[in-house]
This record gives sequence, C-alpha cells and structure tokens, in this order.
Amino acid sequence: GVSANFLFDTGAADLILSRSFYNDLLALGKIDAGAFKGRQLYEMADGDFLFCDMVELNHVQVGDYIVHHVLAAIMDEGGMLCGMSFFSKFKDWEWQPNKGVITLYR
Repeated sequence: GVSANFLFDTGAADLILSRSFYNDLLALGKIDAGAFKGRQLYEMADGDFLFCDMVELNHVQVGDYIVHHVLAAIMDEGGMLCGMSFFSKFKDWEWQPNKGVITLYR
C-alpha cells in the first residue's frame, strides 16, 4: 500500500531502502521491529565499507508481480536501489536500455 521509486541497479547486491522511507513504513505500520534481521557489511562503489540494518519485507510489488520475503538494507544516505538479490527472485529478466524497460519473467 506504499509506493516508492527505485533505481534498478545490477551493480547493487540487495534491495536498498533509504532511512527516511523505512521510517515512513514504520510510522504507517507497514513494518514492525520484528522485521529487523541484523546488520550487514556492504562495500560501496567507491571502495568504502558501510554497515546497514537489514529488514525482511513481507512483500514487494512491481507491476503485476508480488515478491514475498524480500531482504532489504537500510542506508542513511543515498537513493533507493533494486539490486540483484531482488532480480534473483525471478526466473529471468531482460533490460532493454534503448526503451528504458526491464521485463521480469516468473
């Protein structure tokens, strides 16, 4: 019931939520403290390392597809990214850069 825009990033490992979006989900009751799954160390594109809080989302919907039990990292700074762990939930996917379209296959 909450919409957000993500950058599909094949260089990102996981689904990345901004801290402010995560806080919005908490405030709306869409996620609770039981979703917390610990912390994980990430290497950023610039070579820096960053620990992120990890949460499990009950479901994420993209178009007509609903993906259940999605692990997401919470970052204090930066944009919201949809990385490879999310893409791996699908049988296959195809990026058509000339059309700006990603096709997901169940």
